[in-house]
Amino acid sequence: PNATLSDAQMDAYNGGLGNYHGAVLTITIGDASWWDVLPFLDDNGLSLSKGTDLLKDGKVIGTVSINDGVWTVFFTENNDVIPTTEDVTNMLMQIQYASSSDAPKSSMIISATLTDQLGLVSNVLTRQIDITTVNDAPAVITDPVLVAGDMDFVDTIDSVTGIDTVVASAVSGDGSIFYVADGAG
Repeated sequence: PNATLSDAQMDAYNGGLGNYHGAVLTITIGDASWWDVLPFLDDNGLSLSKGTDLLKDGKVIGTVSINDGVWTVFFTENNDVIPTTEDVTNMLMQIQYASSSDAPKSSMIISATLTDQLGLVSNVLTRQIDITTVNDAPAVITDPVLVAGDMDFVDTIDSVTGIDTVVASAVSGDGSIFYVADGAG
């Protein structure tokens, strides 16, 4: 939050609104694990489509690559919409951090760099995210799969090939298989 991006040349284009065509924004999670992710929050007319297209009011203004905790966004004006200074700043601020770990680290470092159309790389912006762990209480829920005792009478099985007398029955955990046994086990 509260991050700003600027490039004197790119900010001057488009009547002072900026044009970041050809720029590349890279966001990295330091020491990331497989459960650390950077989800994108759709807002300010910006959304992520198919996980790879950054849209501004429904038109592509960037292509996103996500690999090993690194977001790389390649901005473009090739779809009749210009990625402005405000769009690039909003895009950066709309990236969130999430972890599905039951025991996450106490903090994570997120870093960002911006490379302009000429290949010049900005200084590295780093932010520490402090993580408060939550001990989720266990939950007991009713299993939606029916068990044999919950089933209403559906049909009578008069005989099962190879079994003289049915003495026991059971249903698989997913309810897709019905087992029967005779006195021999």
